[in-house]
Amino acid sequence: MALPVLFLGNEFTGSQALAAGLDQAAENARIVVVPHSGHWMPEENPAFVAEQLLAFFRCLA
Repeated sequence: MALPVLFLGNEFTGSQALAAGLDQAAENARIVVVPHSGHWMPEENPAFVAEQLLAFFRCLA
């Protein structure tokens, strides 16, 4: 089984460019853009970030 990877990118600073190569580097990657966020994703959209983390960790159980 491939190691699961979660990438949380922000909406406003172009983190999509960082995520572009992740699909090729990680076989089991989940890429999520956090809406209404910049560099401080957990502070700018805490409910969404928490939801994504919980969903990711549930998949590991």
